[in-house]
Amino acid sequence: MSKYMDDLDVKPGSYVRCKANIGCPNFTIGRFYKVLPKKLLQDDHGQIVLSSARFEPMPPSIINAFK
Repeated sequence: MSKYMDDLDVKPGSYVRCKANIGCPNFTIGRFYKVLPKKLLQDDHGQIVLSSARFEPMPPSIINAFK
């Protein structure tokens, strides 16, 4: 289930995956993003923002599979 960043219980350094980018075209659906302090993310254009896209937290085991 996806949620907005404000509603996710994530810590800086963890990863989230974009599930819906309505109103936030600078985030790619299915792409992983590293959570920065204050739940900020770096979008596809390199800007640091608090996104209104919807994300799901990704467990470390899934992230390690992509490394």
